[in-house]
Amino acid sequence: MKDDISIPSADLILSSLMSPILVISTKKGTEYKIIFANEACEIFFDRSLKKIIKHDFFDIMNINSDHFINMIKSNPGSIFAQDIEIGSKETKKTVNLRVQPISGHEQLSIISIEEKYHPRGYISSHANMDGALVEVGAPAILSHEIKNPLSSIRGAAQLMGRKADAKNGKLSNLIIGEVDRISTLLNQMQDLGQTQKPNFQAVNIHILLDRALQTIGIANQHLKNIKLYFDPSLPDIWADPDHLMQILINLMQNAADACGAEELPSLIIRTKFVLSGEIKDNHITNKYASVRKLPVEISIEDNGPGIDNEILSEVFNPFVSTKKEGQGLGLAIVRKLVRQMGARIRYERDEIGNMTKFILNFPISLPHEQEEHS
Repeated sequence: MKDDISIPSADLILSSLMSPILVISTKKGTEYKIIFANEACEIFFDRSLKKIIKHDFFDIMNINSDHFINMIKSNPGSIFAQDIEIGSKETKKTVNLRVQPISGHEQLSIISIEEKYHPRGYISSHANMDGALVEVGAPAILSHEIKNPLSSIRGAAQLMGRKADAKNGKLSNLIIGEVDRISTLLNQMQDLGQTQKPNFQAVNIHILLDRALQTIGIANQHLKNIKLYFDPSLPDIWADPDHLMQILINLMQNAADACGAEELPSLIIRTKFVLSGEIKDNHITNKYASVRKLPVEISIEDNGPGIDNEILSEVFNPFVSTKKEGQGLGLAIVRKLVRQMGARIRYERDEIGNMTKFILNFPISLPHEQEEHS
């Protein structure tokens, strides 16, 4: 029987990897220049490939180990180093680095980078069952206790709606709608030890952003300065609308809480199309996941003080919170929902503009997906 499996090109294989891969030159005159970088490098270094390729490896990496730098420069063979610190004080990361000369091309070396996360409670999408339960077990336990007061709130909102005028009737309908959405979410959370398959649809992000802003505006009357910078030409994204709504409300409420103590609390929402895009993970449930860009970007920004550097590497982990009375579950749930949809989320701090940013990247909806879903 003839094997009909086609083998993708090496570039395609490298582009599919979630780990950053670099190729550097050791040829005289171009020593340590980066001549190749896969797409995962864009995410890892938070810069486009154009700002990585043809630049000096040591400038890009900012390695905080003279010993390791000397090893690379003096040793033409293979090197494996653990727990190497790279980056500035604000962007410090700990990584394992493997340097390997390319066979037949002795003046080229391939470098693979493995980021090491803070040992306390880091849980990836590949966590084993115990890890998964740590990430989502607490919300499942809480969901049962939350459902009872939600039923009372819904009933009260229905009674208010019957006696309210047109203006207040809209508010009671909004309450009922949000209670129903949360109840649906809680039903899913009761079995969050297992991955919930997203209900993928073509989604207009601006419609969901408007709904989320309505909800946040009612709950946060102090938040008067909200600025929107939307790109109306953006295509629909491929996402689960209920999951995305939960993500947006959570991030917006976090932003509102973070800047609440400022003299002029400010919230900025931006949407744009990013040409470089982020790369979609391969392990998600959507079969179109491999080597796919995430060019639609949503940025939720506030002028609060930002996240303390001491917990920065753990901010998406469960039970980690910057709020005095916070349970530290919100961002952990956000991360899980984002990953289930094959999207990406990252945190940035703009010290010059004094803004904290949570940035989401999503894939666009493709015609064949819409046809299969309909």
